[in-house]
Amino acid sequence: MSDDARVSQSTNRMKGRRPPRARLVRARFSVLAALALVAAVLPTLVFETGAGADVSGVTVSADTYSSANTAANWTIDFTSPNTLSDLDVIIVTFPSGFDLTDVGVASVDANLGCALGPPPNSQNLQAVTVQLLGCSGLITPGSTSVTLTGISASVGSYPTSGFTVDTSRDPNPIAATGADIVITGAPAPTAVSGVTFSGSSMVAGA
Repeated sequence: MSDDARVSQSTNRMKGRRPPRARLVRARFSVLAALALVAAVLPTLVFETGAGADVSGVTVSADTYSSANTAANWTIDFTSPNTLSDLDVIIVTFPSGFDLTDVGVASVDANLGCALGPPPNSQNLQAVTVQLLGCSGLITPGSTSVTLTGISASVGSYPTSGFTVDTSRDPNPIAATGADIVITGAPAPTAVSGVTFSGSSMVAGA
């Protein structure tokens, strides 16, 4: 075999063993860019697996049922049969007539063991999405509650079936049960009556 043939054969073997440096740099850059993209997007993702069973025992209550209160606190109780963890969400839907423009999350039951985030929790038309962050491990199935604040409602009677709850671990929103929710107007002013005056004489020298 000629010297030229040996050199060519050796060069081909080296090409097969190690890619050119430029190719390695490009590959590493692509991997780093992909990891950076995942790190940036992951906290904003909402995981809707829908693989578990539905929630149950949904009830709703408020600290006031007056339309005059434009920042009422509403507590939604429910039982989740599924394990929840970081980045899972709880979705609460209110019927038409409720204004969620200024809605916020006042608290999440201690059973969840999670913080709230990323603030502000999102509201879309009649649905409020509460995302869980900072969970200390997995949240086991059980009864829990979410309290929302800054909600106002128009005067009227609302069937509880118009309030629903689901999570990112169950497939279907489940309606609340119980008596209708009745929102009343501001109480009418009460007329003053039965006013009397008494006192000592105001005549000079009396």
